[in-house]
Amino acid sequence: MNFQFDLLQYQLLATQLRFVARLLIVLGAFIALLTAAYSIATLIIGVGIIVPGALLHFEMHRLPICTQNRLKISEDQLLLSNSITDYDVKIRLNRVKNVKMTVLLGLALVYVDLDENERLTLIAYENSKDLFAELSLAIHRRA
Repeated sequence: MNFQFDLLQYQLLATQLRFVARLLIVLGAFIALLTAAYSIATLIIGVGIIVPGALLHFEMHRLPICTQNRLKISEDQLLLSNSITDYDVKIRLNRVKNVKMTVLLGLALVYVDLDENERLTLIAYENSKDLFAELSLAIHRRA
């Protein structure tokens, strides 16, 4: 089964974060105008300014690489590849000890625990529930 980075899910989260950042700037301005709590207002406005800048930096430098991530699960191995960085890793499924899935800020995170205390974190892949189910099934087939 093939999986890839979910760009639409990321864009939805980025839009929500930009909206919240704008609200923080407005909230900080109201706090500064209505009260004498300038330090709190400055902190709130600062966070509202930093978040869009951090998103822009990620989108310019890391997002093109993330969108090229491909994940393929076969009968006995997990293949991670990226065409931009020429990164190819094959992980045998018998090395997988545990699989866990959580959702953080609307992005699905799949944690794959490998032997020798290694952990692989897969963030924002399309059909993350299917990815979790496929990896869990691979563990149960082995047992």
